[in-house]
Amino acid sequence: MVQYRTHTTETVHYLADYLDGFHATKDAFTTYRTSKATDSIAHAHMKDLKMQHEAKPAIADEERAKCREGLSHTEKEHQKAEVKMHLQEVYNSTVHDCTSFNFIKIYIMVHYEESVQRFGHLVKDSTKTQEINHSKLCMGSYHRSNRNFQYESQILNDLLCIHILR
Repeated sequence: MVQYRTHTTETVHYLADYLDGFHATKDAFTTYRTSKATDSIAHAHMKDLKMQHEAKPAIADEERAKCREGLSHTEKEHQKAEVKMHLQEVYNSTVHDCTSFNFIKIYIMVHYEESVQRFGHLVKDSTKTQEINHSKLCMGSYHRSNRNFQYESQILNDLLCIHILR
């Protein structure tokens, strides 16, 4: 929709609706956005809770043994399932808290509706042009540098020479 050359009020509202839809459903992707650090934090929380849960049934078993009431197999399985479900919820909430969709392209979408209303179509604002220029200009200059000491200044000097020659 953003690449349309002309927009109506209806298509502009579609842009806002699509953004709202994305934000409403983006949590489905948080498990795929976890870093190793986030994953290790979540597993540490799960490990702590698992140790706490394992200590509770041992105490309950001792008390029931004193009362000559043992846990049935079904009760033990039910407790295990509850603990497993609770641990999964803790993992998911930790991952959700530590994971974000902090991408510049997603943040830019917040401004689409206003920008289309003020400036018209957004094809001129596409990031594809900058990506193509990066690979052609910067990477070419990088390959022409010695790639060792102060290659950043060599790239900038090369780009300056190209600009002056043009």
